[in-house]
Amino acid sequence: MKIKTNKTADAIVSFTDFQTHGSLSGANVDGLPEADYGWLVGKDKEQFIVDHSRIRYIVRSYSTPIAWYARGKWYKVKQKFNVTTSKHQGQLYKINE
Repeated sequence: MKIKTNKTADAIVSFTDFQTHGSLSGANVDGLPEADYGWLVGKDKEQFIVDHSRIRYIVRSYSTPIAWYARGKWYKVKQKFNVTTSKHQGQLYKINE
């Protein structure tokens, strides 16, 4: 479903598949998610690898995972990216830990 970026928080907390008209997307995972780390580095990439087989929902900006739901909780990446992805990360503040 295509939605506006400012409506993504609702889609994320309800685990709804979405794509913005830009580069932000969210998807339920059936099986293993794509193992594309995008620009993840350090602890965020390590956590993605640890959680990979248990990810049930993933949020990506461009091809980089910026948040995922695994093991009954949300993980939001801590690293900073470009201006657009930083705006996308701002939508994640509305997600309860």
